[in-house]
Parts: sequence; structure tokens; C-alpha cells
Amino acid sequence: MNATRQRDESCDLAKVRPLEALNKAREIPDPWFRAQALSWVARFIDTNPVSIAAEAGMAAADCDDDYKKSAVRAWEISA
Repeated sequence: MNATRQRDESCDLAKVRPLEALNKAREIPDPWFRAQALSWVARFIDTNPVSIAAEAGMAAADCDDDYKKSAVRAWEISA
């Protein structure tokens, strides 16, 4: 499964099974898509959303260029 599908699957689960979505998000190898998925989970989870958003920020920092490092933070901010 590619990273785009992994992100989409995690985001789809976030509203109904956020813990499962969190586990799936953490498995995404590409930091760009992992940051997006983690941010979406943070938006819907009841437990520790701030720490999950921080985890999304760490994933963003792992992106391979400055644009990606900053642009993907919009997901975290909107969460």
C-alpha cells in the first residue's frame, strides 16, 4: 500500500476509531503523509491531542525539503 492510501485510511478511521487510526498513522513511512495523518487523528482523538499534534510536527521536521517541512504544518495547525 502506498503512503497516500495509508494516510487516507488513517484519516477515514480517525472519526470513528481514533486509536486504530493513530496506530495506522504511525506506520506510514513517508514523513509528509505521516504528519498529515497524525494531524488528522489529533483533530478527532480525545486522549492527548496536543502530544499527537507534536508528533505530527516531528514527522514534518523529517521531510526532505523546506517547503514540505513548513507546508505540512498547516494540517497540524488546522487540527
